[in-house]
Amino acid sequence: MTKELILLPIILLVLLTIIVWFRMLVLRVTAMKTVRIHPEKMKSQKAKELMPEAVNIASENFANLFEVPVVFYLLSLLVFVTDSISAFYLITAITYVSLRYAHSFIALTYNRVMHRFSVYVLSCLVLWVMWGGFLFQTVSSLL
Repeated sequence: MTKELILLPIILLVLLTIIVWFRMLVLRVTAMKTVRIHPEKMKSQKAKELMPEAVNIASENFANLFEVPVVFYLLSLLVFVTDSISAFYLITAITYVSLRYAHSFIALTYNRVMHRFSVYVLSCLVLWVMWGGFLFQTVSSLL
């Protein structure tokens, strides 16, 4: 198995981030034009109060893609650099990214909190299992 395969889930997660960013941008610009909000009123977080809920949800989802996923990016790069790629990492990485897509889809469409939260928790558990596997493999190689 070539180690470059671990880059595919990274690329797919970056693609999701770009998709969510475009969605947020379109919603925000459309809302500003519809409600006639001058760009200068968007200087601070307080501007959230002027925006429709859908805009704020998209914005929060975008920000969320820079929270826990950072730990995924780090692990994926460590797996790549240490040449530790395996079917385990590839399957769990694709599972993690798929769950992140599901999380964003839920947030940006019908946004049922318990559905979104369940997918979020499951994605985090997959990520922690990935880290556990990496730590176990790393410690085992040292002994």
